[in-house]
Amino acid sequence: MNIAIIRSDTTEIQPDSYNSQELGLAKALSDLKHNVIIFSASVTENLHKTTNIPTNEGSGTITIELLPYSALPAIDYLLYKKIRASIQKHQIDLLHINEENNPVTAQLAWLSYRLKIPFVLYHGMYEVPSGKARQAYELAHRMLFRPFIRKLCIQVFCKTTSARDFMVHRGYPNAKVLPVGLDTSAFSQPAYSDWKQALEIPEISSVVLYIGKLEKRRNTVFLVKLAKALEDRNVHFIIAGDGPEKNAAESYARENEVSNVSFPGKLSQDQLPDLYRVSDIFVLPSNYEIFGMVLLEALYFGIPSITTKTAGARDIVNDEKTGRLMDNIDVASWADEITDMLNSNNKDITRQHCKGVFQKNYQWSILASHYMNTLEKSAMESTNV
Repeated sequence: MNIAIIRSDTTEIQPDSYNSQELGLAKALSDLKHNVIIFSASVTENLHKTTNIPTNEGSGTITIELLPYSALPAIDYLLYKKIRASIQKHQIDLLHINEENNPVTAQLAWLSYRLKIPFVLYHGMYEVPSGKARQAYELAHRMLFRPFIRKLCIQVFCKTTSARDFMVHRGYPNAKVLPVGLDTSAFSQPAYSDWKQALEIPEISSVVLYIGKLEKRRNTVFLVKLAKALEDRNVHFIIAGDGPEKNAAESYARENEVSNVSFPGKLSQDQLPDLYRVSDIFVLPSNYEIFGMVLLEALYFGIPSITTKTAGARDIVNDEKTGRLMDNIDVASWADEITDMLNSNNKDITRQHCKGVFQKNYQWSILASHYMNTLEKSAMESTNV
Protein backbone atom coordinates (compact mmCIF):
# COMPACT_ATOMS: atom_id res chain seq x y z
CA MET A 1 0.00 0.00 0.00
CA ASN A 2 1.15 3.55 -0.75
CA ILE A 3 0.35 5.72 2.27
CA ALA A 4 0.61 9.51 2.36
CA ILE A 5 1.15 11.13 5.77
CA ILE A 6 0.25 14.81 5.49
CA ARG A 7 1.48 17.37 8.00
CA SER A 8 -0.93 20.20 8.68
CA ASP A 9 1.35 22.90 10.10
CA THR A 10 3.89 25.29 8.58
CA THR A 11 7.01 23.68 10.04
CA GLU A 12 9.31 21.69 7.77
CA ILE A 13 10.22 18.08 8.50
CA GLN A 14 13.80 16.95 7.93
CA PRO A 15 15.21 13.39 7.64
CA ASP A 16 16.98 13.85 10.97
CA SER A 17 14.11 15.64 12.74
CA TYR A 18 14.17 14.91 16.47
CA ASN A 19 11.49 12.41 17.51
CA SER A 20 9.31 13.10 14.49
CA GLN A 21 6.00 11.33 14.94
CA GLU A 22 5.53 11.13 11.17
CA LEU A 23 8.93 9.53 10.63
CA GLY A 24 8.45 7.13 13.53
CA LEU A 25 5.17 5.84 12.12
CA ALA A 26 6.56 5.84 8.57
CA LYS A 27 9.52 3.64 9.56
CA ALA A 28 7.25 1.14 11.30
CA LEU A 29 4.83 1.04 8.37
CA SER A 30 7.71 0.55 5.93
CA ASP A 31 8.85 -2.44 8.01
CA LEU A 32 5.37 -3.84 7.28
CA LYS A 33 6.24 -3.43 3.57
CA HIS A 34 4.17 -0.33 2.92
CA ASN A 35 5.52 2.65 0.98
CA VAL A 36 5.14 5.94 2.86
CA ILE A 37 5.31 9.47 1.51
CA ILE A 38 5.41 12.31 4.05
CA PHE A 39 4.11 15.60 2.68
CA SER A 40 5.42 18.63 4.55
CA ALA A 41 5.45 22.38 4.14
CA SER A 42 8.62 23.85 2.65
CA VAL A 43 10.04 26.82 4.55
CA THR A 44 11.75 27.96 1.34
CA GLU A 45 9.25 29.81 -0.83
CA ASN A 46 8.01 27.79 -3.81
CA LEU A 47 10.54 24.99 -3.15
CA HIS A 48 9.35 21.51 -4.19
CA LYS A 49 11.87 18.93 -3.00
CA THR A 50 11.88 15.14 -2.60
CA THR A 51 14.18 13.17 -0.26
CA ASN A 52 14.35 9.38 0.03
CA ILE A 53 14.94 7.95 3.51
CA PRO A 54 16.99 4.74 3.93
CA THR A 55 14.94 1.78 5.16
CA ASN A 56 15.65 -1.77 6.26
CA GLU A 57 16.30 -4.40 3.60
CA GLY A 58 13.06 -5.90 2.33
CA SER A 59 10.99 -3.02 3.69
CA GLY A 60 8.88 -0.48 1.87
CA THR A 61 10.15 2.96 0.92
CA ILE A 62 9.96 6.27 2.76
CA THR A 63 9.95 9.60 0.94
CA ILE A 64 9.75 13.13 2.29
CA GLU A 65 8.25 15.59 -0.17
CA LEU A 66 8.41 19.29 0.67
CA LEU A 67 5.64 21.29 -0.96
CA PRO A 68 5.00 25.00 -1.44
CA TYR A 69 1.97 26.33 0.37
CA SER A 70 -0.23 29.35 0.92
CA ALA A 71 -0.13 30.60 4.49
CA LEU A 72 -3.15 31.77 6.43
CA PRO A 73 -1.22 33.98 8.89
CA ALA A 74 -4.05 35.10 11.15
CA ILE A 75 -4.64 31.51 12.23
CA ASP A 76 -1.18 30.06 11.41
CA TYR A 77 -2.63 27.40 9.09
CA LEU A 78 -1.84 26.48 5.49
CA LEU A 79 -3.16 25.17 2.20
CA TYR A 80 -0.86 23.12 -0.06
CA LYS A 81 -0.34 24.34 -3.63
CA LYS A 82 0.70 21.22 -5.58
CA ILE A 83 -0.42 18.33 -3.45
CA ARG A 84 -3.00 16.91 -5.87
CA ALA A 85 -0.37 16.27 -8.55
CA SER A 86 1.96 14.71 -5.97
CA ILE A 87 -0.76 12.40 -4.67
CA GLN A 88 -1.47 11.21 -8.19
CA LYS A 89 2.23 10.85 -9.02
CA HIS A 90 2.82 8.55 -6.05
CA GLN A 91 -0.39 6.58 -6.72
CA ILE A 92 -1.53 6.99 -3.14
CA ASP A 93 -3.91 4.38 -1.70
CA LEU A 94 -4.52 5.99 1.71
CA LEU A 95 -4.32 9.57 3.02
CA HIS A 96 -3.29 10.00 6.65
CA ILE A 97 -4.07 13.57 7.75
CA ASN A 98 -2.80 15.14 10.97
CA GLU A 99 -5.42 17.05 12.99
CA GLU A 100 -9.08 17.55 12.14
CA ASN A 101 -9.72 21.23 12.77
CA ASN A 102 -7.76 23.09 10.08
CA PRO A 103 -8.13 24.14 6.43
CA VAL A 104 -5.68 21.61 4.99
CA THR A 105 -7.84 18.79 6.36
CA ALA A 106 -10.80 20.20 4.47
CA GLN A 107 -8.59 20.52 1.37
CA LEU A 108 -7.47 16.89 1.63
CA ALA A 109 -10.98 15.63 2.37
CA TRP A 110 -12.12 17.24 -0.88
CA LEU A 111 -9.22 15.64 -2.78
CA SER A 112 -10.07 12.33 -1.15
CA TYR A 113 -13.58 12.65 -2.55
CA ARG A 114 -12.45 13.76 -6.01
CA LEU A 115 -9.68 11.15 -6.35
CA LYS A 116 -11.63 8.38 -4.59
CA ILE A 117 -8.86 7.76 -2.07
CA PRO A 118 -9.87 6.91 1.54
CA PHE A 119 -8.46 8.99 4.37
CA VAL A 120 -7.91 8.70 8.11
CA LEU A 121 -7.35 11.36 10.74
CA TYR A 122 -4.68 11.33 13.44
CA HIS A 123 -5.73 13.89 16.02
CA GLY A 124 -4.04 15.24 19.13
CA MET A 125 -5.70 18.51 20.10
CA TYR A 126 -8.10 18.23 23.02
CA GLU A 127 -9.19 21.84 23.54
CA VAL A 128 -10.64 24.45 21.21
CA PRO A 129 -7.77 26.76 20.14
CA SER A 130 -7.64 30.15 21.86
CA GLY A 131 -7.61 33.53 20.14
CA LYS A 132 -10.36 35.34 18.24
CA ALA A 133 -9.08 34.39 14.77
CA ARG A 134 -8.84 30.68 15.52
CA GLN A 135 -12.18 30.62 17.30
CA ALA A 136 -13.76 32.33 14.29
CA TYR A 137 -12.22 29.70 12.04
CA GLU A 138 -13.45 26.96 14.39
CA LEU A 139 -17.00 28.22 13.95
CA ALA A 140 -16.65 28.25 10.15
CA HIS A 141 -15.01 24.82 10.17
CA ARG A 142 -17.81 23.37 12.27
CA MET A 143 -20.49 24.68 9.94
CA LEU A 144 -18.86 24.31 6.52
CA PHE A 145 -16.25 21.56 6.64
CA ARG A 146 -16.81 19.20 9.57
CA PRO A 147 -19.96 17.53 8.20
CA PHE A 148 -18.11 16.74 4.95
CA ILE A 149 -14.96 15.51 6.74
CA ARG A 150 -16.99 13.39 9.15
CA LYS A 151 -18.89 11.75 6.30
CA LEU A 152 -15.78 10.77 4.30
CA CYS A 153 -13.27 9.86 7.03
CA ILE A 154 -12.98 6.08 7.38
CA GLN A 155 -11.21 6.10 10.77
CA VAL A 156 -10.17 8.58 13.46
CA PHE A 157 -7.08 7.81 15.51
CA CYS A 158 -6.42 9.95 18.57
CA LYS A 159 -3.13 10.39 20.39
CA THR A 160 -4.69 10.39 23.86
CA THR A 161 -7.87 9.50 25.71
CA SER A 162 -8.55 13.23 26.13
CA ALA A 163 -8.29 13.75 22.36
CA ARG A 164 -10.60 10.79 21.73
CA ASP A 165 -13.24 12.20 24.09
CA PHE A 166 -12.86 15.57 22.36
CA MET A 167 -13.43 14.00 18.94
CA VAL A 168 -16.37 11.86 20.07
CA HIS A 169 -17.99 15.06 21.32
CA ARG A 170 -17.42 16.54 17.85
CA GLY A 171 -19.36 13.74 16.23
CA TYR A 172 -16.74 11.06 15.49
CA PRO A 173 -18.06 8.05 17.42
CA ASN A 174 -15.52 5.65 15.85
CA ALA A 175 -12.52 7.55 17.29
CA LYS A 176 -9.92 5.21 18.80
CA VAL A 177 -6.81 5.88 20.86
CA LEU A 178 -3.53 5.23 19.08
CA PRO A 179 -0.78 6.78 21.21
CA VAL A 180 2.39 8.28 19.84
CA GLY A 181 5.43 6.00 19.81
CA LEU A 182 9.10 6.72 20.37
CA ASP A 183 11.81 6.06 17.81
CA THR A 184 14.60 4.76 20.03
CA SER A 185 17.12 4.32 17.20
CA ALA A 186 18.36 7.84 17.97
CA PHE A 187 19.74 6.50 21.26
CA SER A 188 21.56 3.51 19.77
CA GLN A 189 24.98 5.21 19.64
CA PRO A 190 25.20 7.37 22.77
CA ALA A 191 28.07 9.73 23.44
CA TYR A 192 29.54 8.80 26.84
CA SER A 193 29.31 11.55 29.43
CA ASP A 194 29.83 11.59 33.19
CA TRP A 195 27.23 14.24 33.84
CA LYS A 196 27.77 14.47 37.57
CA GLN A 197 31.44 15.16 37.02
CA ALA A 198 30.84 17.51 34.10
CA LEU A 199 28.29 19.59 36.01
CA GLU A 200 30.12 19.28 39.37
CA ILE A 201 27.20 17.54 41.04
CA PRO A 202 28.08 15.76 44.30
CA GLU A 203 27.88 11.98 43.99
CA ILE A 204 25.56 11.85 46.98
CA SER A 205 22.98 14.07 45.27
CA SER A 206 19.86 12.75 43.57
CA VAL A 207 19.14 14.25 40.16
CA VAL A 208 15.85 15.77 39.00
CA LEU A 209 15.79 16.29 35.24
CA TYR A 210 13.94 18.53 32.80
CA ILE A 211 14.57 18.37 29.05
CA GLY A 212 12.76 20.56 26.55
CA LYS A 213 12.05 24.07 25.41
CA LEU A 214 12.45 26.70 28.11
CA GLU A 215 9.19 28.62 27.78
CA LYS A 216 6.40 30.02 29.93
CA ARG A 217 4.03 27.19 28.97
CA ARG A 218 6.39 24.79 30.73
CA ASN A 219 7.00 27.00 33.79
CA THR A 220 10.79 27.08 33.60
CA VAL A 221 11.28 29.61 36.42
CA PHE A 222 9.07 27.45 38.64
CA LEU A 223 11.63 24.64 38.25
CA VAL A 224 14.37 26.90 39.62
CA LYS A 225 12.14 27.86 42.55
CA LEU A 226 11.55 24.17 43.15
CA ALA A 227 15.29 23.54 43.15
CA LYS A 228 15.72 26.30 45.74
CA ALA A 229 13.11 24.66 47.98
CA LEU A 230 15.09 21.39 47.89
CA GLU A 231 18.54 22.95 48.17
CA ASP A 232 19.27 21.41 51.59
CA ARG A 233 18.10 17.87 50.68
CA ASN A 234 20.92 16.63 48.42
CA VAL A 235 18.83 17.15 45.28
CA HIS A 236 20.28 18.69 42.11
CA PHE A 237 18.22 19.92 39.15
CA ILE A 238 19.40 19.69 35.56
CA ILE A 239 17.37 21.93 33.24
CA ALA A 240 18.45 21.07 29.69
CA GLY A 241 17.26 23.01 26.68
CA ASP A 242 16.98 26.46 25.21
CA GLY A 243 14.20 28.94 24.66
CA PRO A 244 12.76 32.37 25.51
CA GLU A 245 12.65 31.70 29.27
CA LYS A 246 16.28 30.60 29.63
CA ASN A 247 17.55 34.03 30.60
CA ALA A 248 14.75 34.48 33.16
CA ALA A 249 15.48 31.08 34.72
CA GLU A 250 19.24 31.67 34.87
CA SER A 251 18.71 35.18 36.27
CA TYR A 252 16.44 33.87 39.02
CA ALA A 253 19.00 31.21 39.93
CA ARG A 254 21.79 33.77 40.02
CA GLU A 255 19.90 36.45 41.95
CA ASN A 256 18.62 33.96 44.53
CA GLU A 257 21.90 32.06 44.79
CA VAL A 258 20.37 28.71 43.83
CA SER A 259 23.36 26.40 44.00
CA ASN A 260 21.71 23.10 43.08
CA VAL A 261 20.68 23.76 39.47
CA SER A 262 22.57 23.39 36.17
CA PHE A 263 21.71 24.64 32.67
CA PRO A 264 23.70 22.55 30.15
CA GLY A 265 21.83 24.08 27.19
CA LYS A 266 20.32 22.31 24.22
CA LEU A 267 21.75 18.81 23.82
CA SER A 268 22.08 16.44 20.89
CA GLN A 269 20.25 13.13 20.93
CA ASP A 270 23.39 11.10 21.52
CA GLN A 271 24.01 13.08 24.72
CA LEU A 272 20.65 12.20 26.25
CA PRO A 273 21.01 8.51 27.25
CA ASP A 274 23.66 9.10 29.93
CA LEU A 275 21.76 12.15 31.17
CA TYR A 276 18.60 10.10 31.67
CA ARG A 277 20.56 7.26 33.28
CA VAL A 278 22.09 9.54 35.91
CA SER A 279 18.66 10.99 36.77
CA ASP A 280 16.20 9.81 39.39
CA ILE A 281 13.05 11.78 38.48
CA PHE A 282 11.85 13.60 35.38
CA VAL A 283 9.68 16.70 35.79
CA LEU A 284 7.35 18.39 33.29
CA PRO A 285 5.29 21.23 34.84
CA SER A 286 3.46 22.10 31.62
CA ASN A 287 0.23 24.03 31.18
CA TYR A 288 -0.64 22.25 27.91
CA GLU A 289 0.77 19.25 26.03
CA ILE A 290 -0.86 17.46 23.11
CA PHE A 291 1.25 14.45 24.07
CA GLY A 292 4.62 15.04 25.73
CA MET A 293 7.34 13.06 23.96
CA VAL A 294 9.83 13.65 26.78
CA LEU A 295 7.59 11.63 29.10
CA LEU A 296 8.03 8.69 26.73
CA GLU A 297 11.79 9.18 26.74
CA ALA A 298 11.83 9.13 30.53
CA LEU A 299 9.68 5.99 30.52
CA TYR A 300 12.01 4.30 28.02
CA PHE A 301 15.00 4.93 30.29
CA GLY A 302 13.10 3.80 33.37
CA ILE A 303 12.66 7.23 34.97
CA PRO A 304 9.37 8.05 36.76
CA SER A 305 7.87 11.48 36.05
CA ILE A 306 6.15 14.15 38.06
CA THR A 307 3.98 16.20 35.75
CA THR A 308 0.75 18.11 35.36
CA LYS A 309 -2.55 16.61 34.18
CA THR A 310 -2.15 17.27 30.47
CA ALA A 311 -3.56 14.88 27.86
CA GLY A 312 -0.53 12.67 27.24
CA ALA A 313 0.50 12.64 30.88
CA ARG A 314 -2.89 11.29 31.99
CA ASP A 315 -2.34 8.23 29.79
CA ILE A 316 1.41 7.73 30.27
CA VAL A 317 1.68 8.35 34.01
CA ASN A 318 -1.18 6.09 35.03
CA ASP A 319 0.10 4.51 38.25
CA GLU A 320 2.38 5.44 41.13
CA LYS A 321 5.32 3.49 39.67
CA THR A 322 5.36 5.56 36.48
CA GLY A 323 5.11 8.82 38.43
CA ARG A 324 2.72 11.37 39.87
CA LEU A 325 0.13 13.68 38.32
CA MET A 326 -0.08 17.08 39.99
CA ASP A 327 -3.19 19.25 40.23
CA ASN A 328 -1.38 22.57 40.12
CA ILE A 329 1.96 24.36 39.92
CA ASP A 330 2.86 24.73 43.59
CA VAL A 331 6.39 24.59 44.97
CA ALA A 332 5.50 23.00 48.31
CA SER A 333 3.42 20.14 46.91
CA TRP A 334 5.93 19.36 44.14
CA ALA A 335 8.81 19.42 46.64
CA ASP A 336 6.92 16.98 48.88
CA GLU A 337 6.27 14.60 45.95
CA ILE A 338 9.91 14.68 44.85
CA THR A 339 11.05 13.98 48.41
CA ASP A 340 8.56 11.13 48.76
CA MET A 341 9.65 9.50 45.49
CA LEU A 342 13.35 9.85 46.30
CA ASN A 343 12.80 8.21 49.70
CA SER A 344 11.15 5.18 48.08
CA ASN A 345 12.90 1.86 48.63
CA ASN A 346 11.63 0.45 45.33
CA LYS A 347 13.76 2.40 42.81
CA ASP A 348 14.95 -0.67 40.90
CA ILE A 349 11.41 -2.05 40.71
CA THR A 350 10.17 1.36 39.51
CA ARG A 351 12.79 1.52 36.76
CA GLN A 352 11.92 -1.94 35.48
CA HIS A 353 8.22 -1.17 35.62
CA CYS A 354 8.63 2.04 33.59
CA LYS A 355 10.69 0.24 30.96
CA GLY A 356 8.08 -2.53 30.79
CA VAL A 357 5.23 -0.05 30.29
CA PHE A 358 7.13 1.52 27.41
CA GLN A 359 7.90 -1.81 25.73
CA LYS A 360 4.28 -2.90 25.96
CA ASN A 361 2.56 0.30 24.85
CA TYR A 362 4.79 2.77 23.01
CA GLN A 363 6.94 0.99 20.43
CA TRP A 364 6.17 2.18 16.91
CA SER A 365 6.26 -1.40 15.61
CA ILE A 366 3.37 -2.38 17.89
CA LEU A 367 1.43 0.80 17.13
CA ALA A 368 1.84 0.43 13.34
CA SER A 369 0.46 -3.12 13.48
CA HIS A 370 -2.49 -1.88 15.53
CA TYR A 371 -2.99 0.93 13.01
CA MET A 372 -3.20 -1.46 10.06
CA ASN A 373 -5.34 -4.01 11.93
CA THR A 374 -7.83 -1.29 12.85
CA LEU A 375 -8.03 -0.12 9.23
CA GLU A 376 -8.59 -3.67 8.01
CA LYS A 377 -11.36 -4.15 10.57
CA SER A 378 -12.96 -0.82 9.57
CA ALA A 379 -12.85 -1.84 5.90
CA MET A 380 -14.51 -5.18 6.69
CA GLU A 381 -17.23 -3.52 8.75
CA SER A 382 -17.99 -0.98 6.01
CA THR A 383 -18.18 -3.80 3.45
CA ASN A 384 -20.67 -5.70 5.60
CA VAL A 385 -22.95 -2.71 6.11
